[in-house]
Amino acid sequence: MGGILKKRNKNLLYHYAVSYMGVALTALSLFLFLSLWNAAEAMEREEVRILQNRMHMAANDLEEQLETMRTITLNVASRAEFRKDTLKKGKYREIEMLNSLKNYNWTTVISDFFFLRYEGEKNIFTSQGETVLFEVYCQNKIMPEEYENVRAALENAAQDKTIPYLLAKTGNGSVLVIYPLKKYAASSIGMDGVLCFEVKEKLLEKRMEQMAGKLPEDMEIYYDDFRLFSRHGDGENNNLTGETVSGRGRIRIVYDPDKTGYFGWNTLCSPGKGVILAGMILLLLGIALVAAWKSYVPIQKLVQKYDIRPDVIGDNELDKIDATIAAMIQRKEDDGRVLQKQYQLLRAHVLGMIATQEYSPMLQSRMAMLHIRMDGAVFGKLICDFDNVHTQEGNGELELLAEELADEGVCVYAFWTTEKQMTVLVSAEEEYQIGDVEEALGSLFEVRGFGADVTSLGICRDLGRLHTLSGTKEAAAGGKNFALPKKMASEYEFAEGQIAGDGGLEDFRNQSAMAVRAVKYIDENYTRYDLSLDMVAGELHITSPYLSRLIKQQIGMNYKEYLTRLRMTEAKKLLQDKNASIAEVCQRTGYSNVSHFIKTFQKYEGTTPAKYRDVR
Repeated sequence: MGGILKKRNKNLLYHYAVSYMGVALTALSLFLFLSLWNAAEAMEREEVRILQNRMHMAANDLEEQLETMRTITLNVASRAEFRKDTLKKGKYREIEMLNSLKNYNWTTVISDFFFLRYEGEKNIFTSQGETVLFEVYCQNKIMPEEYENVRAALENAAQDKTIPYLLAKTGNGSVLVIYPLKKYAASSIGMDGVLCFEVKEKLLEKRMEQMAGKLPEDMEIYYDDFRLFSRHGDGENNNLTGETVSGRGRIRIVYDPDKTGYFGWNTLCSPGKGVILAGMILLLLGIALVAAWKSYVPIQKLVQKYDIRPDVIGDNELDKIDATIAAMIQRKEDDGRVLQKQYQLLRAHVLGMIATQEYSPMLQSRMAMLHIRMDGAVFGKLICDFDNVHTQEGNGELELLAEELADEGVCVYAFWTTEKQMTVLVSAEEEYQIGDVEEALGSLFEVRGFGADVTSLGICRDLGRLHTLSGTKEAAAGGKNFALPKKMASEYEFAEGQIAGDGGLEDFRNQSAMAVRAVKYIDENYTRYDLSLDMVAGELHITSPYLSRLIKQQIGMNYKEYLTRLRMTEAKKLLQDKNASIAEVCQRTGYSNVSHFIKTFQKYEGTTPAKYRDVR
């Protein structure tokens, strides 16, 4: 049994440890993910930058190779031995020209073959030192579907002196770069021909790899707008995102950078980094365990301090503490309800003594203890006879509603004399105010659906003579023989004994402290438009009727009257500011309706807010 209990007590520590370690590992995982992601992106950007530099170098080299072809064309076009009329002087001249062409054969690395063709001639003169029929060359090197395009390009280049070069695909893995001799010759006499360089894709790709290293799987090379080379690893013409242009802008290389492998674990985390990561994980787990223990220790101390029993229902220490506190609050509320009921009984008895007996120092001390204020200039006694209230119990709300009729300078106290009769004592400054209370009581009971006959037993100016007021209802009031109902009287005797004892005095002190807290809460929040008696009671964890009595006992006026006084005092301060509008003052004093605010202000100050500010 002890082992099971010990295991349950460690349940909360286990939950703390798991939660803290989970948070630590989650945070570490997120941090690690972001760090690796940033590292991978940095590696990717660096790889792309390096590739761009290599592609740029390759583009410049390719541009230089094409420029070499143009230089060869300039040399050929400027030498008399390559003129068409020179060849007609004899076979020896032809052999000499072929040897000269052969000397240019290895000048460019992207083309190992070129030929010279004159307009109207059937033969071509190659860089390999041979004379070949043009038709034979076309049959061997040019695909049939490209034959007409090649012939047209050769003819256009030979005839148009303004064209610097033409490009034509052979369809056999190469491109012909055609230079017209007339364009580059100092004299066009005898230079009605073209010099054609055969640029092979394999040589072009090999040269690119020599200059730039490994090439992207997908790439294309353009000379101006003509595509010299195209390669797609997957056989599709993908959207190429990378682009590099040569220094003179003639060569453009577009490609798709290879981004695979940047986010691999082997790439981002070396064995050394793995050791560091494992150390960080162990460190965070250690910190999580220490934090869990630090969080658990105060709870363990609370359990030991308040000696919370193991048999208290709860899965862990927090649940047991919660259950214990809930039980304590429930006992406090139960004791408060009992004490409140006892207080009401005692209060009703004291009010009955005021109504039926001579005023005495003993009665005065009881009134002070119960916060009953009868310090007006005139006093009245009203009798309320009900025809449909069957029991006094359950109708404490009627007493509260009656006492809510108190106003400035008017105190109202109600208590039950019989099961169908309630006596109301009124302390006021003017006699008409007692009549107002009598009229208001009748309206109140009518609205609430109670048939009641409200009768005044008279008015006096000496509290000591209040018991002499009899009117026509003296018998109903009980006269000097006033007594509580039998059940209430026995409860009163118990209540008086409770209050007389030490525990009772302590409970009354607690009540007084609760009333002070309530008044303080109202003082701090009276400008809130939603402030209500229920809200204040909820903050103090007590009932609204109980709170209403506490407030009246503490300050001698009901909740509504006290709240209105606070708001009116604040409104008068705010109205001293000429720039503040009436609507703004209304809002800042806790009212949501301007018309209601103006009516309330006029009732308490005798003038409207606007006129009050004008006279100030």
